[in-house]
Amino acid sequence: MTESCIKQSRRRWVLPLLASSLLMPAALCAADANTAADAVVIALGTQGGPQPNPYRAQPAHALQVNGVTYLVDAGNGVARQLAAADIAVEGVKKIFISHNHDDHNADLGTLMGLSWSLNNRDDFDVFGPAGTQEVVDGFLESYSVNAAIRSEDSPLPRFGSFEGDIEVHNIGDAPAAKVIYKDKNVVVSAVENCHYHHDEPIKRAHGEEKSYAFRFETATRTVVFSGDTGPCQSLVEFTKGADLLVHEVMSSELMADNIRSHGLMAALPDFLMDKLMTKSAQYHTVPEEVGKLAKAAGVGEVVLTHVMPGRKSDPDSAYIDGVSLHYTGKVVVAQDLGRY
Repeated sequence: MTESCIKQSRRRWVLPLLASSLLMPAALCAADANTAADAVVIALGTQGGPQPNPYRAQPAHALQVNGVTYLVDAGNGVARQLAAADIAVEGVKKIFISHNHDDHNADLGTLMGLSWSLNNRDDFDVFGPAGTQEVVDGFLESYSVNAAIRSEDSPLPRFGSFEGDIEVHNIGDAPAAKVIYKDKNVVVSAVENCHYHHDEPIKRAHGEEKSYAFRFETATRTVVFSGDTGPCQSLVEFTKGADLLVHEVMSSELMADNIRSHGLMAALPDFLMDKLMTKSAQYHTVPEEVGKLAKAAGVGEVVLTHVMPGRKSDPDSAYIDGVSLHYTGKVVVAQDLGRY
């Protein structure tokens, strides 16, 4: 672990391990499905925003390197999506939260709980903005009821105790790229993106809330995840030379159509809709801006995710064509469980 990554705290549970956990399906105890040396991105959730979508799960992406899984964000449904992707849930031990909006961290608690229930004895690390400690503490508190019930209410014999550690690492200030984690498979860097930069900084006792992009460098491939962001000059240098850029995308035209399809919003005057879309394009990225970034950074391939509005009826061309106005490389719209 690098010194630049600040360890915030360790929460320790010493709780009996239920014999019932030994009866979990064998599939959950198998190694991760992908054991190739090449770094592979699995899009677990590609929806943009917290609204439920039967076609796309909320934001989460796995990067697998040599059979080890690194998770970027943990939106609602991520545990089920991991299972659907044939990735062992208990093998997910390194989680990188880009920012603390609920569509990106809602199921962090589920993964924390499963790390105990499925007998994950190794350290469980969460990397994120300053508020991540609060989020983790809240999930631990809510999970304590479940842990007590499972510990005390089983007729099966107990097999010793289980100690689960959760380490929260506050990434902190990152106006330029900084290494936040490394192991034998990856070197992970973070930089502040431009999701919050148009608002008054959100400050609490623990510090200012941030939003990050992540860069994973492996022996064979470099992958950058933009996180939620508007157009952002700091991402050009951060993304340079990446083999794969996984970037959010928003179609203003489709978003306006989607908003107008819901109840009272159908009567929203054009001038207010234009104002709303202009504001949204500061926090999120329209296709043309993704294309400009990809060209300037010289990336090898672009995968569009956090798709807004992300309806099944929307053609991929509505997102790809704008990117291709500026970038001549391969561009695809991510689909849930797609591998890239």
